[in-house]
Amino acid sequence: MDKIAKFLRSLTKKEREVLASKTLPKIRALDLSGLDVKKVKSFELWRARHGRIRILFSKQGGQGIIFRIGFRKDAYKNL
Repeated sequence: MDKIAKFLRSLTKKEREVLASKTLPKIRALDLSGLDVKKVKSFELWRARHGRIRILFSKQGGQGIIFRIGFRKDAYKNL
């Protein structure tokens, strides 16, 4: 099982539904309107903030490739 699926299972049902139905599809389609998105310094990554959760992704070929999802304190470790 990959780390993203494992992290999503650890969330509450409400958080998981919001991420899976709204935030993650928008990132994959690079429809970033309404999301808090910033570039990560010194990396070719972007981060989307959803409360205490950070989603790190890259932009490749017109779509968003999700690199990592985690809580704020853990998301940026070992980049």
